[in-house]
Amino acid sequence: MRGLTQSEIQRRMLANVTKGMWDDYRRVQDSGRMNMFEHWYAPEIISRYKDLLDWFETEGNTDDYDPIAMEAIIELRKKKARRVALREELARLDAELGGEEE
Repeated sequence: MRGLTQSEIQRRMLANVTKGMWDDYRRVQDSGRMNMFEHWYAPEIISRYKDLLDWFETEGNTDDYDPIAMEAIIELRKKKARRVALREELARLDAELGGEEE
């Protein structure tokens, strides 16, 4: 990240990351040829490495990683997990009550 101003680094940390950028970063990382803090995509990748690893490699996505959209996706996942938990709790209560009607 040498040669970049702090404001440029901060701006790039919020940019989308494409699959091509990720693949290039990982290819250089795997080669061991350079300190990854000096990689040209370091500002976009280093601060969100775990999220990007999950997005591109664990989940197998090929679409861009968009940090703004990710906030909405994370919120949606939380709501879905809450819905599942509530359904499980309702099923447990139904089983506990048996065939009782109000």
